[in-house]
Amino acid sequence: MELSAAQYRKVEELADTMLSKSCETLANIMSTSLQLTSQELNFLPAKILQNVNFTIEDASSVYKTELNGDIKGVCFWILGEDEVLALTDQHLPKGASSNPEMAKEIRASILMEFDNILSAAAITVLSNKMNLSVMGGVPNKVDFKKDIRATIQPEITFDLQLIEFGAIFKTQNGNEFSFIWYLEDKFINKVIEVSN
Repeated sequence: MELSAAQYRKVEELADTMLSKSCETLANIMSTSLQLTSQELNFLPAKILQNVNFTIEDASSVYKTELNGDIKGVCFWILGEDEVLALTDQHLPKGASSNPEMAKEIRASILMEFDNILSAAAITVLSNKMNLSVMGGVPNKVDFKKDIRATIQPEITFDLQLIEFGAIFKTQNGNEFSFIWYLEDKFINKVIEVSN
């Protein structure tokens, strides 16, 4: 799909606003400042991920939220083990850390709730700015495979051209969180419609 420079800027602005809102939300959860880095917007052929941008070193946990309604899509929140601990340690009940299996389950539940909050922040921006009826599905943890591409490729189930955008959220002490969206190309039509 060919876009004019003005239309491309509109798409980019909306993607940036969605990512910024999620970054701000995560900063509030963590009570720290976060820097948004490596922002990018790409148009991809149907279901083909050449490589996954916005990857972080030592990624080990991937959470997914599907977007339903007027536009279909999916977002992925990717964390390493250090980030998992940084986000969940303060929320573990007393004594849970002495039971590794229980701690692992509680951490996964905490992170699913955080993923729900982060994706909802972005989805609210999308809904309000585009006047769309969209909602996030229930977040779930994706089984991590050999790398990020192999992990998320099977999770993208719609067959149309994809719009990919994402960023890395970085803390001052070096924690990095990757947040990536894949939306069907109907998203572009809606942006053009709203901007005319």
